[in-house]
Amino acid sequence: MKKFIALLLLITFSACLFANTNTTPEPYSDDEFPDWANYLRRYEVITLGTLPFATLSVTTIYGLYRYIDHDFDKNYIPNPFAFTSSAANLDKDEQKLILLSAIGVSVVAGTVDLIIHIVKKEKAKKKNAEIFKQDVIIKDKTENLELNYDLQTIDTVQNEIQNDSLSLYDSVIEEN
Repeated sequence: MKKFIALLLLITFSACLFANTNTTPEPYSDDEFPDWANYLRRYEVITLGTLPFATLSVTTIYGLYRYIDHDFDKNYIPNPFAFTSSAANLDKDEQKLILLSAIGVSVVAGTVDLIIHIVKKEKAKKKNAEIFKQDVIIKDKTENLELNYDLQTIDTVQNEIQNDSLSLYDSVIEEN
């Protein structure tokens, strides 16, 4: 039985020698996911990421509130790191209140981040659109000429150059 297990382990670990060693993942492209999916993922990460900190903060604030509300009684000294609910001296309703408050704070933090992120992206899109609407200025350093072209004129000139070069190529082919 020991020989069989040893043989099985040998075969299992020797398979690593023949495996493809290139495990580098291919990075995502910018347009691989729609914007709403990126926004949803960011919202999820921020909301779930703030939950532990929100829970600690809400527990501490609620503990301080209870301590002050009970006239600084030593039985209500706040302890956010208590291992059990009996050590924290909290009943089930207070635990639910703390948990729901922490979830609410996390959702608010995720929503605020989402709104700020969307507003920033929309401003950047508008700014980029304004930049592409502006005229293109070409300066010739040798003669100090300044030529103003809009993007449509540049496209037209490029198309004419391509057509002229194709017709020139066709005429050279016909002559030969």
